[in-house]
Amino acid sequence: MEMQTMRNRLPRNAMRLCIDASHAYDVSGRLYSRMTGTYLRFASMAELLLETDALLDEIGSPQAFQRKRIFSTGNPNEMTDIRSTTEQPFNVDGVLEEEMGKCATFELVVQSRMHASWQGFLADPNGVPLGSFESELQLMELVLGALHEIHTNES
Repeated sequence: MEMQTMRNRLPRNAMRLCIDASHAYDVSGRLYSRMTGTYLRFASMAELLLETDALLDEIGSPQAFQRKRIFSTGNPNEMTDIRSTTEQPFNVDGVLEEEMGKCATFELVVQSRMHASWQGFLADPNGVPLGSFESELQLMELVLGALHEIHTNES
């Protein structure tokens, strides 16, 4: 019951980060958004950061501190969208809680985006905080550190 309470304290814009593979200092997997009912696949940490930033812009929560300048050639196929939509938002029936990564699963909460960087915290699947971050680099360190700890405990 306590773990359910911890999970319920997560904000609506919390995202489920499923790590399916970890290699060297990089990861690949899936990121699920409760607010949009979409998920994206990522093949690297860089791709995760870029696509998550685009998703946060789409959601509008948290709102970016600065507006980004976009230079377009007018070609609608300029950027490929790797996000997929599910039939219903994850927050409706708890489908999100069933999604787990092969290596690890985290809850990612971006609370603000000030100075062109993210601030927030990373939690375990039950909503128990693992640490906070003030930048994307600190987020990467948290994820990789947690993965290292998981691999160490399994050995």
